[in-house]
Amino acid sequence: MMEADVTKRDAFLLLDADYDSIHRTNQIATGIILVRKTPLAMRFMQHWLRACEDERIITETPSALGYQDYPNFRHHNDDQSAFSLLFKKYGFHPFLQAERDLYVVAARNTAKFVAASDAFALGKTCSQDEYISAANAAAESKS
Repeated sequence: MMEADVTKRDAFLLLDADYDSIHRTNQIATGIILVRKTPLAMRFMQHWLRACEDERIITETPSALGYQDYPNFRHHNDDQSAFSLLFKKYGFHPFLQAERDLYVVAARNTAKFVAASDAFALGKTCSQDEYISAANAAAESKS
């Protein structure tokens, strides 16, 4: 999804990120965040925290600063939108999905989700042991 499709205009404006070079790019996913603790990374995280504390940025309330959302805007991705805008503004570069998958066993997350959603659909809860067992079984079947 393009940034402008999933980020309300107020977030662009308040984070000083309302530029073609940002809103015409794909949004950065926040499912997995890897950070080396450096002064720059700490500034980034503090900036992201401040953005997440600002209701004009973090909530899905309509933009109110006097600029319309971009034409293809569908919904606001809250903390992910703030993260993605700041990530680009700071000049960071994301891992490619293929590169990420060399190190992260995505099947574990899928298996945990399926175990939890199956239990929920049956009106049950999934214990932590059941959740972890499903993840471990998925990881073993991938190797």
